[in-house]
Amino acid sequence: LGLISDKLGLEGGFWSFIGEMNDNLANFGFAVVGIFLMSWLISAVVYRINDYDNLPAKAGQGL
Repeated sequence: LGLISDKLGLEGGFWSFIGEMNDNLANFGFAVVGIFLMSWLISAVVYRINDYDNLPAKAGQGL
């Protein structure tokens, strides 16, 4: 959309927003990676705190 806006000279609130998003696309990528890393870290901490490795197996489970 940013390319279309540049080539056609489109202006307005929506197109300004698209232009800002294009300018900050690298920062958006860092934010997405950061969210994934924080999610992984939080899930690993919760897993260790709750000691899921040592839960007893329920009857009827094959593994």
